[in-house]
Amino acid sequence: MFDINITGLDTIKDNIDNIENRLKNINKLSLDELFNTDFMHEYSNFDTIHELFNNRNLNIVTQEDFNNIPKEKLDTVATELTNFSSWDDMFTTATNQYIIKLMS
Repeated sequence: MFDINITGLDTIKDNIDNIENRLKNINKLSLDELFNTDFMHEYSNFDTIHELFNNRNLNIVTQEDFNNIPKEKLDTVATELTNFSSWDDMFTTATNQYIIKLMS
């Protein structure tokens, strides 16, 4: 029998640990982090998520402000001002892109 020496496993483990730590904090993301400028430019005519909301007179400063927006209003904003068919579609796409970016 012979031994195989594999190098780099510590680096891989460190990378996995780093990704795991970032994913644990994903629920603490700000709207600006999730809907970053690149995302907004790709899917809308706005630079920021706040510009998009302000276009419909939605001034979001706190989490409570955001939570108080009816789902129907979020869907309307998404369908009228972006390339998405619903707020859920927009949110899911942004989340998936964020996770992919974390892993690269």
